[in-house]
Amino acid sequence: MIKAVFHKDKEDKITSFIVEGHAGYAPSGRDVVCAAVSALVVGTINGLEVLTDATFDTSVSHGFTRVGIKESTAYSNVLLNSMLLSLEGIQKEYPENIEVEIK
Repeated sequence: MIKAVFHKDKEDKITSFIVEGHAGYAPSGRDVVCAAVSALVVGTINGLEVLTDATFDTSVSHGFTRVGIKESTAYSNVLLNSMLLSLEGIQKEYPENIEVEIK
Protein backbone atom coordinates (compact mmCIF):
# COMPACT_ATOMS: atom_id res chain seq x y z
CA MET A 1 0.00 0.00 0.00
CA ILE A 2 1.11 3.55 -0.71
CA LYS A 3 0.89 5.90 2.24
CA ALA A 4 0.83 9.65 1.68
CA VAL A 5 1.06 11.87 4.75
CA PHE A 6 0.66 15.64 4.48
CA HIS A 7 1.53 18.02 7.30
CA LYS A 8 -0.24 21.37 7.52
CA ASP A 9 0.41 24.42 9.68
CA LYS A 10 -2.08 26.54 11.61
CA GLU A 11 -2.85 28.51 8.44
CA ASP A 12 -3.81 25.27 6.64
CA LYS A 13 -0.74 25.43 4.38
CA ILE A 14 1.03 22.19 3.52
CA THR A 15 4.47 22.27 5.12
CA SER A 16 5.66 18.80 4.10
CA PHE A 17 4.59 15.50 2.65
CA ILE A 18 5.85 11.95 2.59
CA VAL A 19 4.79 9.38 0.02
CA GLU A 20 6.06 5.85 0.52
CA GLY A 21 5.36 2.25 -0.32
CA HIS A 22 4.07 0.38 -3.33
CA ALA A 23 0.46 0.10 -4.42
CA GLY A 24 0.49 -3.61 -5.15
CA TYR A 25 -2.39 -3.18 -7.57
CA ALA A 26 -0.63 -4.96 -10.45
CA PRO A 27 2.82 -6.30 -11.38
CA SER A 28 5.66 -3.82 -11.77
CA GLY A 29 5.36 -1.93 -15.03
CA ARG A 30 1.59 -2.41 -15.17
CA ASP A 31 0.53 -0.82 -11.89
CA VAL A 32 -1.68 2.13 -12.82
CA VAL A 33 -1.98 3.27 -9.18
CA CYS A 34 1.80 3.44 -8.75
CA ALA A 35 2.14 5.20 -12.10
CA ALA A 36 -0.49 7.81 -11.23
CA VAL A 37 0.98 8.53 -7.81
CA SER A 38 4.52 8.71 -9.18
CA ALA A 39 3.46 11.12 -11.93
CA LEU A 40 1.72 13.38 -9.41
CA VAL A 41 4.66 13.43 -7.00
CA VAL A 42 7.31 14.04 -9.68
CA GLY A 43 5.13 16.60 -11.45
CA THR A 44 4.52 18.50 -8.22
CA ILE A 45 8.21 18.56 -7.31
CA ASN A 46 9.10 19.74 -10.82
CA GLY A 47 6.40 22.40 -10.63
CA LEU A 48 7.65 23.62 -7.25
CA GLU A 49 11.15 23.89 -8.66
CA VAL A 50 10.36 25.53 -11.99
CA LEU A 51 7.12 27.45 -11.48
CA THR A 52 7.47 28.84 -7.96
CA ASP A 53 9.92 30.72 -5.80
CA ALA A 54 9.30 28.35 -2.89
CA THR A 55 12.27 26.91 -1.07
CA PHE A 56 12.11 23.25 -0.14
CA ASP A 57 14.19 20.17 0.42
CA THR A 58 13.65 16.67 -0.88
CA SER A 59 14.67 13.18 0.09
CA VAL A 60 14.06 10.48 -2.51
CA SER A 61 14.85 6.78 -2.58
CA HIS A 62 13.15 3.73 -4.06
CA GLY A 63 9.54 3.83 -2.89
CA PHE A 64 10.02 6.88 -0.65
CA THR A 65 9.74 10.63 -1.24
CA ARG A 66 9.77 13.41 1.34
CA VAL A 67 9.39 17.11 0.59
CA GLY A 68 9.73 19.78 3.27
CA ILE A 69 8.64 23.30 2.43
CA LYS A 70 10.95 25.89 3.99
CA GLU A 71 9.27 28.93 2.47
CA SER A 72 5.99 28.65 0.59
CA THR A 73 4.35 30.88 -1.97
CA ALA A 74 0.78 31.17 -3.22
CA TYR A 75 1.74 29.10 -6.27
CA SER A 76 3.42 26.38 -4.22
CA ASN A 77 0.30 26.10 -2.06
CA VAL A 78 -1.85 25.64 -5.15
CA LEU A 79 0.45 22.93 -6.52
CA LEU A 80 0.61 21.07 -3.21
CA ASN A 81 -3.15 21.21 -2.64
CA SER A 82 -3.78 20.08 -6.20
CA MET A 83 -1.57 17.04 -5.60
CA LEU A 84 -3.38 16.32 -2.32
CA LEU A 85 -6.80 16.50 -4.02
CA SER A 86 -5.63 14.23 -6.82
CA LEU A 87 -4.24 11.65 -4.39
CA GLU A 88 -7.49 11.73 -2.42
CA GLY A 89 -9.33 11.04 -5.68
CA ILE A 90 -7.11 8.03 -6.35
CA GLN A 91 -7.73 6.85 -2.80
CA LYS A 92 -11.51 6.92 -3.40
CA GLU A 93 -11.09 4.65 -6.43
CA TYR A 94 -8.38 2.38 -4.97
CA PRO A 95 -8.81 2.38 -1.17
CA GLU A 96 -6.92 -0.88 -0.76
CA ASN A 97 -3.87 0.51 -2.57
CA ILE A 98 -3.38 4.04 -1.26
CA GLU A 99 -4.05 5.83 2.01
CA VAL A 100 -3.89 9.63 2.31
CA GLU A 101 -3.59 11.28 5.71
CA ILE A 102 -3.46 14.93 6.76
CA LYS A 103 -1.82 15.90 10.05
